Amino acid sequence: VAPWTAAARSGTVTPAHAGTGPAIVTLAGTRTVTLGSTGIQGYASVNPSSLTFATYGMWTTSPAQTVTVTNTGTNTLTFTGVGISTGTADFAQSNNCASVAVGGTCTVNVTFSPSTGGPRPGTLSFTHNGGGIANVALSGTGQGPTASLSMGAFPATAVGSSSTATATFTNTGIGPMPLGPPDASSVTGNAAFSFVSTNCPGMVPVGSSCASVVRFSPTTIAAVTGNFRIGDWNQWHDAALSATGQQAGVSLSAGSIAFPNETATRSSSTLSMTMTNSGNTTLTVSSLSLSAGAPDFTLISTNCVGSMGPGGTCTVTARFA
Repeated sequence: VAPWTAAARSGTVTPAHAGTGPAIVTLAGTRTVTLGSTGIQGYASVNPSSLTFATYGMWTTSPAQTVTVTNTGTNTLTFTGVGISTGTADFAQSNNCASVAVGGTCTVNVTFSPSTGGPRPGTLSFTHNGGGIANVALSGTGQGPTASLSMGAFPATAVGSSSTATATFTNTGIGPMPLGPPDASSVTGNAAFSFVSTNCPGMVPVGSSCASVVRFSPTTIAAVTGNFRIGDWNQWHDAALSATGQQAGVSLSAGSIAFPNETATRSSSTLSMTMTNSGNTTLTVSSLSLSAGAPDFTLISTNCVGSMGPGGTCTVTARFA
């Protein structure tokens, strides 16, 4: 007799014979089945077995991806730990896995927030009283911040006055860009340039811009250069400054005109001199006249009244009589 289940079993054997003696034999026995621990433990199955995140900018957080744990064993599955064991600077999790009945499930939600650029690996680990999976591989890619800085042009600025131009900082990356404090903005180079103000916040959102104002106060018509600098969390951004002070200038072909000696009854011939605009902007002449106390001189003609561009010339003709 081969009993296949655990219990007390009984039966009889009746021999067939032609002689005398007992005709029935009673049989009795008990089968004991010993169950090992593997037969009654919980078993953790996970889906999916790994998580891959797309590329995200630093200081951003991805939407959560979910890992589902199913108890496919024959006893309650009890968790004593669920967490990120590697890659803790880049990955985070939340879960409802405590005690999972046979056939039940729990979920783990994982997010990715890269701490730096490049590939970022990690591991989601489980500690429990059953068999099955213990780790889920995590991976994602971080992208560091990127930005551009452009400098506007200064308008024509007369010597002795001032003007301003704007430097525009733009976050061209896929994550927010943290900047240094306002005093991280600076202007160097020629003293004609100076920093005025900025509206750049501590964190510039993706695709947003902010502005810093630089002043130009020329003291000469020479071209001058400088540099505007603004700092982010990791590096400096520079924009070149260049401007020229504007000023008209007057130069004469002679500092004086010497007429020949003449008699009181005779007028001299005429003499002329040339006026040149020696500056770098338009010279405007409203009038020309002889100074008082010079009755013997007469201004005969001139084409100097009006506007004259840089390098332009005109002529003044006078007579002594």
